[in-house]
Amino acid sequence: MPRDKQPPLVVFMPLGAPEPGTTLQRWLYDGLREAILKGRLPAGSKLPGTRVLPSHYGLARDTVQAAYQQLLSEGYLDAHTGSGTRVSQVLPGVTLESDYVRRRIV
Repeated sequence: MPRDKQPPLVVFMPLGAPEPGTTLQRWLYDGLREAILKGRLPAGSKLPGTRVLPSHYGLARDTVQAAYQQLLSEGYLDAHTGSGTRVSQVLPGVTLESDYVRRRIV
């Protein structure tokens, strides 16, 4: 991909304060998922590593890894060794809500 066409590197973004009773893993997962779905984290955006992000938000690395893993398993993120974790090009919600899928299922 040409240098001027590369998706942005996400440094940090405000996620707000966790709701009372919400785990930090759930808070991070919900914040990242919402940012992806609302387009604040565009497709292909590279997320901070699991060593950098915890220090910014004051979280344990395991908490960040668990949130990333959940987003990976649901199809919101893609991860490849050596190239980092990025927002997926095709999001699961978009795929499931398309007319094609709706017509085939219904």
